[in-house]
Amino acid sequence: LCGTWFIPDPRRQDRARFCGPRCRNRYHYERRQGSSFLCFLCQRIRPIDHFSGLVLEGPGADGVDFRWGTLHEGPAVCTDCADARWGPAGRTARPTRPTGWLNLWRQGRRPAFLSGWRQAVAGRPSVWQRLHTGFSSTLTWRKTMIPPQFEYFAPRRLDEAIAILAERAPDAKVLSGGQSLIPLMKQRLAGPSYVVDINRIPDLDYLREEGGWLRIGALVRERHLEASDLIRQKYPILHDTSVVVADPLVRTRATVCGNVAHADPGNDHPATLLALGAEVVARGPKGERVIPITDFFRGLFTTALAPDEIVVELRVPAPPPRSGGAYLKLERKVGDYAIAAVAAYVELDENGVCRKAGIGLTNVGPMALKAREAEAVLVGTRLEEAALRDAARRAMEAAQPRSDHRGSADYKKDLVRVLTFRALQKALERARQNLG
Repeated sequence: LCGTWFIPDPRRQDRARFCGPRCRNRYHYERRQGSSFLCFLCQRIRPIDHFSGLVLEGPGADGVDFRWGTLHEGPAVCTDCADARWGPAGRTARPTRPTGWLNLWRQGRRPAFLSGWRQAVAGRPSVWQRLHTGFSSTLTWRKTMIPPQFEYFAPRRLDEAIAILAERAPDAKVLSGGQSLIPLMKQRLAGPSYVVDINRIPDLDYLREEGGWLRIGALVRERHLEASDLIRQKYPILHDTSVVVADPLVRTRATVCGNVAHADPGNDHPATLLALGAEVVARGPKGERVIPITDFFRGLFTTALAPDEIVVELRVPAPPPRSGGAYLKLERKVGDYAIAAVAAYVELDENGVCRKAGIGLTNVGPMALKAREAEAVLVGTRLEEAALRDAARRAMEAAQPRSDHRGSADYKKDLVRVLTFRALQKALERARQNLG
C-alpha cells in the first residue's frame, strides 16, 4: 500500500491526486503515466513535465493571483507562460512553507476528520457540515460550493417580475430552469444580488402553433419538446436538438428559452434556431419587442436583451411542404457539451431546387454561428453531392474553434465539415419525404 491520500479534486473533474514516483498502485501508476494538464493562460493541453507547480488561487490585483502548490490543487500554468509573465523567477520560485501531508503533520496540523470535534468546540463548522466541500492538498476543508448571499423573489405575475427587474437591474437574474444559473452561482462564477424566480407565473408553459408560427413559452421544458407528438412529427430538427441536451435529469427542469437566453456557445438550441430563422420575443418595462435570432446573440454569454427584459417566447416558422432539417452532435460522453454540432435546414420548390437553406454551428466560436456562405452555395441548386460537399467546406471555414481538452482546433474544423455534410443529407432526405 502506498499509504497516502488519493482523492479526486472537485475543482478538477477529470484529475486526481497521486502519491509519488515510487507508488506502484496500478490505478495511480496508470493515471500518472498519461498525465497532461490544461494551461490556464494559454489554454493548451501539455504534458506534466511542462508544469512547475504554479496554480491559480483566486482573483488578485490584476484579475488573477497565483501561488505555488501541488499541481493537482487547481488550474495550472505551464512553464512557458510562467516565464513570459514573471520571467525566470516564475519557474524557479518555491513555496514559502513546506507542503505535503507529512510536513503538515509534523507541524502539528491534523486532517479535519481527526479534529472535527475540536473545530465544533471552537465554534467552527464540524466535519459533517463540510462533507459537501472540497478536500485540499493540505488536508483542510475548503468551501467551494456555497453561493454568495442573494435576495430571492417569486412573483406571481409577469408584470410584477418585470417591475422587480427594472428596479434592481443589472444586479438581478431571472431563474426559470436554473440548470445554468445555479451551478454558476455555486461555483461563484456568477453572483447576482437578486434572483427572480418566474416558475410560479401562470400561462408561460404553452407549446402551440398559431398564425404560421410554433410558439414556445418561457417555461416550456426540454422534456416537453422531447415528448411532444407535434414536435416529433412536424419539427423533427427541434426533436433532434432536445434529445441531446445534457441528460434526462437536466431536461426535466431546463427550459428552451433559458437555453437560448443564456447564450452559451455550447448550448444546442441557438444553432438550431439560427438555421430555422426563429424570433425571440422579449418583454420589459417599455413593452414587448421581437428580436430576429440573427440579431440576438452578440458574443460570449452576451445577447441583445436589456437587463430588465425577460424572454417570454420563441417563435419558429411553421415548415412548408418539401422542407426538412436535422441536428447532429458529437460529444465525448452523454450529457457533455458538444465537441461540435451542426443544424441544417432546407426548403425545396416543386422542381426539387433549393429555395432556402439554413446552417447553424454549435461550440466552434464565441457564440452560435450562422454559416451564411455555405447557405448561399446551396440556394438555387438541386442539392447534389458536390453542392453539399462545397457547403460543408464553407461551413468549416466559417467555424472559429479553439483547441481545448475536447480536441484541437483543426480536428474541430474538420468535424464541422463532416457533420455539415451528414446533416444536409439527412435534412434533404426529410424534405423529400415531407410532401405536405
